[in-house]
Amino acid sequence: MRVSLTLTATSQVHIDDEDTSVTLRATPTGEATTASTVPIPADNPTDWVPDSTQDTTASAQTEPGVESPYEDPTEEGPVREGMYGPMHWLDDRHVTALLAPYICEGWDTGDYARFADLSGEEARRLRTLLPPLARDDRQNNAPRISDLLRAATRIDGLTLEGYVIRAPRWDERVSIDTVCVPESAIIAHTGRPIDDASCPSYEHWLTLAQVLGLGADAVPPDEMRFLVRDASSARWWWAWWD
Repeated sequence: MRVSLTLTATSQVHIDDEDTSVTLRATPTGEATTASTVPIPADNPTDWVPDSTQDTTASAQTEPGVESPYEDPTEEGPVREGMYGPMHWLDDRHVTALLAPYICEGWDTGDYARFADLSGEEARRLRTLLPPLARDDRQNNAPRISDLLRAATRIDGLTLEGYVIRAPRWDERVSIDTVCVPESAIIAHTGRPIDDASCPSYEHWLTLAQVLGLGADAVPPDEMRFLVRDASSARWWWAWWD
């Protein structure tokens, strides 16, 4: 003898206005009722359809350090830090204003500009305006900017050249890559005459390093020349680090 049994399942949906939840009840014939409660948004609960594939118990989060796509980009956030300080520190510390008269014509491209003929009191002021970390800046193997600025305050006629990196670049800074010293100032510091060589030698570099007050570990420049910069016959010692 065969016995056939047919089970009929019905589902009921009840909306409770107080806790804004949907209660799904599956009631198979002859079995106990089971229920599961799924939260729904309170803004428009009647238009929401539960998605069975979505984990509604987990809250949306972004990974640490990853900007949320839902953040308003117009809202003011934390100050962006650059290599040597907060963004626009050159303006805030008045370095931009100090160097403005020394910017080379035709060498200002916005975030990069070259300057020349910085010397004396202005070199001393620049050193005081730079943040501590920025005073250790070096153009590759060039001497530290603080050492060159200090030399410019001591040696009459010494001039410095370099470049400025401006915001919004992260590596906002002042770098010095060139020094030019009148030979008369070198003679005054060494107390001995200079030979008439047409091209500088390694010995000339050692003399220049001594005059600049650099240590024994100072790296020679990539190029060094003797120059005549005006109508006089006076020579200048020019050194440049790439």
